[in-house]
Amino acid sequence: MSENENALNSPPLLNDLSFTIPRHDLITAAAEGLLSSSASDRISEIISPLNLTFARFGGWADRIKSNTPPNDAETQSFLEDDANRSHRRWHYVDIPLDATGYRQAQQLGLTRDDDVVQTIRECVRVLRGESNRFSAVNALRLLGHHVGDVHQPLHVGCGFIDDSGEVPTIVTDPQRVADEGLKSDTGGNDILLPGAGNLHSFWDGVLGGTLDIDDVSLASAGPEASAADAAAADEREQVERLRALAAEEEESTAGGSGLAATLPLERRAEEWANESIVAAREAYRNIVIIGRSGKDFRVSWEGFETPEGRQPYTARCAPILLDRMRKSVRRLADLLNEIFSQAG
Repeated sequence: MSENENALNSPPLLNDLSFTIPRHDLITAAAEGLLSSSASDRISEIISPLNLTFARFGGWADRIKSNTPPNDAETQSFLEDDANRSHRRWHYVDIPLDATGYRQAQQLGLTRDDDVVQTIRECVRVLRGESNRFSAVNALRLLGHHVGDVHQPLHVGCGFIDDSGEVPTIVTDPQRVADEGLKSDTGGNDILLPGAGNLHSFWDGVLGGTLDIDDVSLASAGPEASAADAAAADEREQVERLRALAAEEEESTAGGSGLAATLPLERRAEEWANESIVAAREAYRNIVIIGRSGKDFRVSWEGFETPEGRQPYTARCAPILLDRMRKSVRRLADLLNEIFSQAG
């Protein structure tokens, strides 16, 4: 193991771990193995008409944004409902980096009624029989995805731009953002990293790619295995790795510390968002705007992973990504266990 890998000081990161569609499926697949028998049975009842497993529910909320969404009746009904036309906005909330938490941002008018925190809240209410905003199937699909989203730091915390000077600057003070009506950098999508795309996509997809598929994964598929068989075997191994990491996570939604210990079940996502704000501060650390590029902003930063080894940014932030991933798995499972325990 190299010195750079030792620096992570944690179990090995999963191959190509990220918050793209396959990794959202990875979250639900790993969480499925941590469900109680009562939760598992109830979920199976809800999704049985689709002939799918909960493990494949994670990416649905992204798939419906494509030109070829799933064609099942539940999906078509969802997309035809005018109340869901803004579903692309449900994946995030833009909160200034120095906000004390979601509640402060809400008081300043910086959150939305359809942001990721409120979407999770409504899904919980549906599954508890307190709302008919979505069908139970679609509430499960949305919940499986958005619990992952609220744990992705840049789906919650981000920079706001003061574009009044010759060189724009990132503003982190929530009061100033509210007073001046500053616009966000759209979760880092407007921040162009040198040679690495934008900041949001770096966290969504690039940052997790820290290990190659190992020999065990390939061997488990057999010497005559096709590429598809090898990929399936590797996916199973990734699910088991993430599930094992999540099982070690001590904090649950029911017995969480701080705010999560006192919030009602449907508001637990507020605490998860608060954590993501803190993590987002690390994502933006040492990032400085140096100029414009159309509507986007060029920045200086610490660097990214190269064949020669991890640069400081990756070494510092990859463990944060892993921690957010495993927490999302554990909390999704715990949330569903508690929902269906109460419903039963």
